[in-house]
Amino acid sequence: MHEATGNIWDAKAERTVITISAEYSGGPGSERAFLVSGIAAQAARRYPSLEEIIGTLLSLPTVGERVTAIPYDLIYFPVKSKERDNANLSRIELSALELVALTDKRDWAKVVLPRPGVGRGGLLWESVRPILAKILDDRFTCMTYQSKEIT
Repeated sequence: MHEATGNIWDAKAERTVITISAEYSGGPGSERAFLVSGIAAQAARRYPSLEEIIGTLLSLPTVGERVTAIPYDLIYFPVKSKERDNANLSRIELSALELVALTDKRDWAKVVLPRPGVGRGGLLWESVRPILAKILDDRFTCMTYQSKEIT
């Protein structure tokens, strides 16, 4: 696993991971994911249909809380079950394993992801990094956000 600092949306990669809670609202045909903070909120602003796409997928028993490739060259990566909860290290480990399996299956050479569960997820990078380092190989780069603005 590589680490880099910058804006994940500027990274040159085949796929970009967005971390999400696995919570959605609505009934059949009107599901919406809660993409309210961090990279998920940024992705929802870029792609207005994303909340509906992910909400529909989360409602499917065969997909649900699994790491999944979605439109716009994105991958969703669950880190917690409910938006109001803190991220879960076990969930992050499972998602990392699923991410590697999906990357193998699709033969992607470069995938970027934020620091899963860090920030709004309530975890420290020092707790998450060792888990990811033992699972993610050189195809993966964890990005630490840095805006283009210099203050």
